[in-house]
Amino acid sequence: MRITEAAIQGVIQGITEWLPVSSSGHLALYQQIAGTDTPFLFDVLLHFASLIVIVLVFRRRIVEIFRERNVRYARNIIIGSLPVAVCGFLFRDLVEDAFTSMKT
Repeated sequence: MRITEAAIQGVIQGITEWLPVSSSGHLALYQQIAGTDTPFLFDVLLHFASLIVIVLVFRRRIVEIFRERNVRYARNIIIGSLPVAVCGFLFRDLVEDAFTSMKT
């Protein structure tokens, strides 16, 4: 993948992550239109970069949530995230195919 393709996909991810639209869908659409062969790991890294930015932007609120007086709230966030993590691990191939194919 060329650096320009990576930069374009980074911009698409950066803009659409903050909008109420699917950033993954827009990445897949761009990749299909541009005919790029983007590794799945690159898509994951784009989303991870978005996570880092979101954590930085909301760091004060996150710290507040995880303070002792909000332990129950923080625990519920962690417990609520576990099913997604387990499903992602168990159905990795299915998830990867869904995010790298334009088939319906």
